Amino acid sequence: MNDLQIVVVGAGHMGRRHAQKVMALADAGHPVKLIGVVDIVAQRAADLGKRLSVRHSENARELLAQADAAVVAVSTLGHYDVVKHALLAGCDVLVEKPMAATLAEGEELVEIAQRAGRILQVGHLEWFNNAMRSIRDQIRNPRFIEAHRRGPFSHRATDIDVVRDLMIHDIEILQRIVGAEPSRIESVGISVLSDKVDIANARLTFPNGCVANLTASRVSPTPMRRLRFFQGDGCFLI
Repeated sequence: MNDLQIVVVGAGHMGRRHAQKVMALADAGHPVKLIGVVDIVAQRAADLGKRLSVRHSENARELLAQADAAVVAVSTLGHYDVVKHALLAGCDVLVEKPMAATLAEGEELVEIAQRAGRILQVGHLEWFNNAMRSIRDQIRNPRFIEAHRRGPFSHRATDIDVVRDLMIHDIEILQRIVGAEPSRIESVGISVLSDKVDIANARLTFPNGCVANLTASRVSPTPMRRLRFFQGDGCFLI
């Protein structure tokens, strides 16, 4: 079997991590090969490409034409264009969350992937966190879910609000645990240091009566990642 040829688009914080993971998989004997990295900042692409001894470019088109799969880790506002081109180039795609900047763009990308017969996967990784994996099969009928996700301010990901930057992790976990869309949503958010919402709170009520309270902040002096699930036979805390 030929190695899966992979391109990483975006050589920032997450792109570097993805590229290193692909290299680690290859070194461990998995049938994958990182063939190149792309970034609109030429020096950033060059630095990562040279460090990993792979090709580098400012333009994704040439490398995507030679790839079987792409990891897209550019800024959220660039997701739609890069993912669309990768899918139309015949690549399966893993894109960092959120899938796109708007619902309409996300829905169109899903349609393009379906028409092209390609895999489109969003990098919602918290579900596969070891702590989450250790308890998720024991959470069967939660009545109340509480999530706190906060950290200090940085200039990374300020092109989107804190809901799509941080709270999205807990929303994705809720969807998997409860298995339904909320029937009611009450929310509030404020801007503090950026022109987007930096602190948000949401209360979600589900058709089965489960209630979830989510808080996310990217302007907190102290980081916190906490999830609590309350059900009839106990409480789970991670």
